[in-house]
Amino acid sequence: MFNALFVNVYVINYFFYKSIVMALEPEIIPSNSKDGEDAQTLSPKWKKPIFFVPLLFLFIYILKTIFTSILIFLGLYFIWNLATKKIN
Repeated sequence: MFNALFVNVYVINYFFYKSIVMALEPEIIPSNSKDGEDAQTLSPKWKKPIFFVPLLFLFIYILKTIFTSILIFLGLYFIWNLATKKIN
């Protein structure tokens, strides 16, 4: 039982590792080839999310803080009005 489980995990890890390694191997173009001279430089697609996701979280945090502060202020204002109200 244990050996079969170990073999299955080993095989899965091997193919997972091979798929990662195979995906990262670049295509090799000889230096005397004209291929790629007119290619455009592309920026990685992960730069924008890495920049905008923290900004989104910061924006949400600031809005949450502002709304919480406004609600606390309104509650304290209501309590202050009740506390300073003259009794007839």
